[in-house]
Amino acid sequence: MVRNNRTPVISLALAGATLALFAVAGSPEVLMLDRTSLVAQPWRLLTGHWVHLSWNHLLWDGASFAVLASALERVSRRRLLAVLGLSSAVISAAVVLAMPAVSAYAGLSGLAAALVTAVCVNLIRSGGQDRVIGGILGAAFIAKVVWEQVAGGVLFATGDDMAHATAVHWIGALVGILSMLPIPGRRTLATCGSEDRTQPT
Repeated sequence: MVRNNRTPVISLALAGATLALFAVAGSPEVLMLDRTSLVAQPWRLLTGHWVHLSWNHLLWDGASFAVLASALERVSRRRLLAVLGLSSAVISAAVVLAMPAVSAYAGLSGLAAALVTAVCVNLIRSGGQDRVIGGILGAAFIAKVVWEQVAGGVLFATGDDMAHATAVHWIGALVGILSMLPIPGRRTLATCGSEDRTQPT
């Protein structure tokens, strides 16, 4: 796995912004994905991922996001932005178009699911010890989501309505894998880190 010593400023800034939003009273009501408000307030499609409903919700989502995003950013900032951009758009679209029973959505867990599979793909492609670590991490994530599917809830975070979370996690995981596919005509994933060091991101 190609790494560098850059500070993951994007990941830390986004995690910090999420914490700051939680400190602003009423931010979930204004920013969460609420399908009844989307026509007048379409920004909720994107901002809903960054607000949380409780400290427990924020703790698990924020911590996993910060660790996973930082790991991917140290490999390639462009890949990080690609994973976050694609997963946020696809998850929001899926909630609105394919989950009519979900009246509102908030939280980073879908993006974190995309990040964990993206990191796993990168580790597995790197070979050697990284491949083993990536396989273990991927298996642990799959076991977690399968447990959630069977139990009808989430393993860590709690909230008033988490029934839709498992579907969001599966969607995020798939998007994370697709986001890491090689781009035709570009360098392979194994050289992404070195590419980022020589070109501005």
